[in-house]
Amino acid sequence: MTTSLVECSVCGYQWDTLAVFLSDPKVSIVGYQSHFDEMRLGVLLFNHDCNGTLSIPVERFKFLHHGPVFKKRPPGQERRPDYCLYDDTNGPCPDTCECAYVNVVMQRIRRWKKRQPSS
Repeated sequence: MTTSLVECSVCGYQWDTLAVFLSDPKVSIVGYQSHFDEMRLGVLLFNHDCNGTLSIPVERFKFLHHGPVFKKRPPGQERRPDYCLYDDTNGPCPDTCECAYVNVVMQRIRRWKKRQPSS
């Protein structure tokens, strides 16, 4: 028996790949639930039109990031934009911290082309 890569825990719908999941017009990204001790342990939250919310480790989306992944958040920056804390941020993070990776991944997910809904 083969298992899908992503499954909705509410309705049981399955997507074979993350690309198919991201292309589904019935799926939308909600935001990032941070884990500041280790950013790779945070999860991205998605809503499915069945009223289900899926949490998927951000690390599973690392294929969307092609730049460096910084290991630490830089200390002592009072003017840091903290884009990793806000769900509605649309711009790139200028910081060289590990949070920038999450920001890039979320921006690419938001711009992911959705397939046309079937009628």
